[in-house]
Amino acid sequence: MAPIFFVSLAFHVKFLPTYTFIFFFIVITLTAILGKTIGYYVGAIVRGKSRDEALIIGLGMNGGGAVEIIIVLIALEYFLINEEIFSALILMAFITTFLTPLFLRMTIPRICKEKVSEFVDYGEKAVEGSYLFIPPYISITPSTTN
Repeated sequence: MAPIFFVSLAFHVKFLPTYTFIFFFIVITLTAILGKTIGYYVGAIVRGKSRDEALIIGLGMNGGGAVEIIIVLIALEYFLINEEIFSALILMAFITTFLTPLFLRMTIPRICKEKVSEFVDYGEKAVEGSYLFIPPYISITPSTTN
């Protein structure tokens, strides 16, 4: 059902290349990215995470666009917003969701500088040569049993 829901959104979206639309889209997208990142960053710092962990959490939480899309769709159905604002908000939700893995892909290797060079057994899966983010409170020791 989820793919049908997201495809049905396309019937309501109208991208008008006006200066007002482009300006609103840029402002709302930057506000969403910065607001989510800073908000979750501060929350993670308050909870005792390091600055690097807080940055990863802040960037990672930008991908929660599904809830935004549902709220925006409800607002459109009750005529609280027009189709131009709806289109900009839908585009913002898709862009922030799309950018999240890219932000994480750029940030995690920079923060987690140590590359795992041996097999690390995680039950069913083993990872070789991957960048791993392992919180400091988790200890990984090689298994000595075969």
